[in-house]
Amino acid sequence: MTSIRSCLLVACLSAALARAAAGQAQAYLVDSNLDQLFSVDLATGAATPLASTANHGLDIPADLTWRGDTSELWTIDLSGGEAGTIDVAAGTFTPLLQTGQSGWQGMAWDPVTQLFYLSHQNGSSYVLDPVNGATTLLGPSGFSLITCLDVDGAGVLWGIDYSSGAVVRLDKATGVGTAVATTIPGFQGLGIDAATGAWFGANTVDDALHAVDQGSGAATLIGAHGAGVDFAKGFDLVGGACTAPYGSGCMGSGGFTPALSMDGCPYAGQQTTLHLTQCLGGSMSALLISPGQAQAPLGGGCFLLVQATPLCLLVPLGGSGPGGGSWTLTGLIPAGTPPVTIYLQAFVADPWPVIDMSASSGLKVDVH
Repeated sequence: MTSIRSCLLVACLSAALARAAAGQAQAYLVDSNLDQLFSVDLATGAATPLASTANHGLDIPADLTWRGDTSELWTIDLSGGEAGTIDVAAGTFTPLLQTGQSGWQGMAWDPVTQLFYLSHQNGSSYVLDPVNGATTLLGPSGFSLITCLDVDGAGVLWGIDYSSGAVVRLDKATGVGTAVATTIPGFQGLGIDAATGAWFGANTVDDALHAVDQGSGAATLIGAHGAGVDFAKGFDLVGGACTAPYGSGCMGSGGFTPALSMDGCPYAGQQTTLHLTQCLGGSMSALLISPGQAQAPLGGGCFLLVQATPLCLLVPLGGSGPGGGSWTLTGLIPAGTPPVTIYLQAFVADPWPVIDMSASSGLKVDVH
């Protein structure tokens, strides 16, 4: 039964994802000379100061990377070797992992392998495990100084060599790099928009933002950062929280208001898990999946919170007792799915002979 449910979930998600609209990327930059975090306008390149990063022992923030499953901006200290998060509002650095090495240059989070990839000034590639904190050498990249890393929407790890401008595709198993193009030298930050495939690079030679063509390496000036930016050591595109409830659920005859939730952030090519809890045991539920939200009254204090003609998945509930019935669904987001937003809601029909219905609040989900 579980495998059938998972297949149905994949089919429903695939159709809904194809109809949904993509979101818009944001960008952040860190200047290691100024110890300052900035937001960056991707249309003009202009930087806006946000907060100082000179706190909690962060000496030289080397590169930035967005971890979508936890909605956190990460950096690694070139000098001290500690990795951790930067609060985008306050600039507060929270050291969470210690590599025990200095000399880090590039950092990228990979949602597929759930690992951080690092480039070092010794020319080698490493992985950093966020669970146990282990730093593991993959091997020499074959390039002298890869100063920025990022992972594209297909899960490919990319870097740019600072001096030569080589655009490098890196093997995530061996760390070996292959040059596919040459761009201008001086890039210290790279951000790839998974929605469009567009590349953006922060360059320390002219303190400006450039669009970079991954195929040819051609760099097109977008605009100077301004705002006193002196040495942009890290840059990345980021997203907000990937799930958010909206609207209100309604209670059924058993006194339960269903609660719909999702584990972490859903990524293309990865499994995602949905949970429905707080339901009357023995009931039957319907999961509605739609590319848009709505608020249509259904009577009895219940509302339809997804757009008309949603896709529907019928799922029997298991369990009973004080916690009520529940289900957990795990399915694979199809590989190649572009970043989109979908809307979910669950309805629960109480078991015979009671004729009553309850519903969860809506759940907005951003697929990366």
